[in-house]
Amino acid sequence: TLGGVDITDDPIINEIVSQFNLTHSDYRMVIMDYGAAYPYADYPDADERYEQIYEDFNLSFLTGDGPDILVDPNNVLPFLSISNDSSMVDMTQYLYNDPDIDVSEYQENQFAASQIDGKLYSLPSAYSIFGLLSTSEYASDGWTTEEFADIESRAGEDVVPISGSSAEDLLQGILYYTLDDYVNYDTGEVTFDSDSFVRLLTWSKEYGDQSGTDSYTAIGLVASGNATYCTATINSAGEFASAYVYSQKCEYSLSPFPSDTEEALCALPVYRFAITTQCECPDIAWDCVSLLLSEEMQMVLARVYIPLNIKALEKANQDAIDEFVFCDTEEESVASQWVLTFAAYETSATSVGYADMDMIQLILEETAPYFAGQKTAEEVSALIQNRVQTLVEERQ
Repeated sequence: TLGGVDITDDPIINEIVSQFNLTHSDYRMVIMDYGAAYPYADYPDADERYEQIYEDFNLSFLTGDGPDILVDPNNVLPFLSISNDSSMVDMTQYLYNDPDIDVSEYQENQFAASQIDGKLYSLPSAYSIFGLLSTSEYASDGWTTEEFADIESRAGEDVVPISGSSAEDLLQGILYYTLDDYVNYDTGEVTFDSDSFVRLLTWSKEYGDQSGTDSYTAIGLVASGNATYCTATINSAGEFASAYVYSQKCEYSLSPFPSDTEEALCALPVYRFAITTQCECPDIAWDCVSLLLSEEMQMVLARVYIPLNIKALEKANQDAIDEFVFCDTEEESVASQWVLTFAAYETSATSVGYADMDMIQLILEETAPYFAGQKTAEEVSALIQNRVQTLVEERQ
């Protein structure tokens, strides 16, 4: 079984299931969709729907009824909570011993970033880069909240610090970067009541923008100098170049979110896959999941995301040069420069984002009174500590 959330009609998933079934007459792969029992039409509140899905997901692992393979197209499953020897198979030997995969032909920084204690419990098939967009004078390759405040203050009091992202948005972005700093699933230790997390809460509230500015307007404000930063999820070199053109050729830089550990740029995994320990035939399961790393499928993924395969990546970057219309007088060398700039970000994105949405929604729920001025950061961090500790214990 191939398990995930809302994957029944996913064309990528259906393609690899079809390819597997055509080439394995003794086996048949079927889809196990955790979202199928909860139609969108029955759940106007998306958070409530996902709460039910996560409950089923966690229960299936506790009872031994989980799938053989997990695939997560949209980075919504709590991979951190099950990235251990009792739940997941270490895929290192499969990746490096597969005769059809030459690891040197892939972005090895993404393989390294996906390791937990030297083991590959899960792997992305592609990724996006998530961070703060600004002009180069306000950029950094890693910083604390104090260092961020020092650099941002140079812009002046009349400039919006971060446009288009509320306090809740900023906190969610920080949690993509730092969730594993505050939750240790091996030991069960949770540290949301720490001074470190209080600093992130304070930073999110101080720099949150409640104006409701949309993302395109926010990019324009950064270009015009009326805002210092805006959050951005970049899926390709072409997308990065479009921001350049939209803002009338403002030369942007991407920076990570600030944290005490000064994290590098964050790669948000797409179509992350894993083989569970409930699988009786992990060798056969690898035959299925490795299809996502095939050059053919990487070329397909490259149409929308950043692929791991270098040949697919180079083709996608060249397509951005050949096909993207900058303007009538724009030289190809400028387009090439923007692709090279983005390629550097692809290399430097060595932090993997973990979007445990069940946990993140719980945290956002508890921080709402703080952002509304009804509780202190210390009060809500203590509440988060207790609730997350309970959630972690329930999952173990």
